[in-house]
Amino acid sequence: MQRVLNPAHLVINSTQSYHVAMQAFFDGMVGNPNTGLVASVEIVSWANNFQFQESTDLATVMEREDVPIISQMRKLNFVANAEHFLNINAIVEAKFDFLGKLMKCQQEAAAIPLEFQDNHLFNYARYVVVEGEAMGTGETIESQDFRVMSPQRLRMLLEGRDETQTGHHQYQHGRMLDSANVYVRHYYSPCITRLTEDDLSLELGTMFTMHWLDFEECNQITCAMGTVEMDPDSGMCTTVLEDPLAELVDTWCVPQLMA
Repeated sequence: MQRVLNPAHLVINSTQSYHVAMQAFFDGMVGNPNTGLVASVEIVSWANNFQFQESTDLATVMEREDVPIISQMRKLNFVANAEHFLNINAIVEAKFDFLGKLMKCQQEAAAIPLEFQDNHLFNYARYVVVEGEAMGTGETIESQDFRVMSPQRLRMLLEGRDETQTGHHQYQHGRMLDSANVYVRHYYSPCITRLTEDDLSLELGTMFTMHWLDFEECNQITCAMGTVEMDPDSGMCTTVLEDPLAELVDTWCVPQLMA
């Protein structure tokens, strides 16, 4: 007879209830006939799943100007296009995730009481501060800023104020937001729109009948390579090999005062 877990046994609010919960989990596994040791695992591409192939009608031979587009080619196109979509989607998510992390770190640094704004912060890179070691003094990120840091200086560097700019461009987060939006408007959106067009009377058919490298909106390979920036004037992407701002955030955020 299969045992059923009692929900009351899964509420942990003490050491005793923790042991009760662990015993309940163990009993549930032992009493379940569907549990056991994994002997082997077969890993195949999701595109090989029969239900997927049936729902996308991959078995049907399609033609363009009397030239057949066989099911295998449609499968290869779809897999490549889906992977490209996931890749550039991850780039967009990373841009906005980092922007949120930057702004959160600024808020946390600003929340530290004024009397502690010149104190040393904990270094998440585990660098051991030498007694008397001086902090950076410039208006931009220096090598010393990865060794010692105060809340006040961290706020200044993350703010990245540029008096030569106007509006929200004066601040780091404003320039980063514009950079992310440029990528979305000039590459991500046009490429996704082109790839998801109907083709040969098939909804989203382009995902199956064409490869993303076939389209001018998508075929700039650099735009799909990790950390990238896009020039709005030229429409060209460049790969960012080193990002001191990202390293600074990783080193000091969330800001925590040294004990």
